[in-house]
Amino acid sequence: GMTDEALVQFFSILELNPNDTSVSRKIAEIYKNTNKPQKAAEQLLHIARSKPEDLDVQEELAGVYITLGNKMGADALLAQMIRAAPENIHYLTRRRDLLLELGKMEDM
Repeated sequence: GMTDEALVQFFSILELNPNDTSVSRKIAEIYKNTNKPQKAAEQLLHIARSKPEDLDVQEELAGVYITLGNKMGADALLAQMIRAAPENIHYLTRRRDLLLELGKMEDM
């Protein structure tokens, strides 16, 4: 359907511009919306590696990790984001909530 066509188009754009993270993000979004979190994670991880300063992508990846049940991976990402942006209360809150879920509040 439409989703598959869009993916084919985005992937062909990505082949021509492998560093165009906006295209990778669109692909990740389609995968998230079509309930393919593992594939979304692969795209987001690719962006996170090529643009480690883009904390929005890392946060999105942390969310996908939580969806996938990889809460330790999400925690590691959030901890890294907090080191990069210690002034960001949102990241602190998000990590606290995750640690509470994991029963690891003492790690904060």
